[in-house]
Amino acid sequence: MARYLRYVLLVLEATSLPLLLTTLLLIITGYAIMYPHAYSALTLGALNYANAQRIHTDPVIRLSFTTLALIHGLTGTIILIEKYMKHRLIKELIKSVVIIALLMLLALTVAIDFSRILR
Repeated sequence: MARYLRYVLLVLEATSLPLLLTTLLLIITGYAIMYPHAYSALTLGALNYANAQRIHTDPVIRLSFTTLALIHGLTGTIILIEKYMKHRLIKELIKSVVIIALLMLLALTVAIDFSRILR
């Protein structure tokens, strides 16, 4: 295994648990927005509609989730490309396209969130 793949695998593993936690948080708060009475009763009023909406639409949580998901997806894709692609030129080309696409997506989400924050 190439030396850099060890670092890629380390980043993949490091993003797994935070990504899982932010995903669960967004799923729970999303359902709490859709079914506020059920979730308010289940959480003894701690997660009502207003709290769920505040958490679910928080820019820091949303950016954290997006960044973690993109980093996790990128590292996982790099590992898959390295494992299954044999031709070096095609491998590097695909990795470059994936990196550029994910960086553009991250830049877009950051720009949108910062434009909302600055208003």
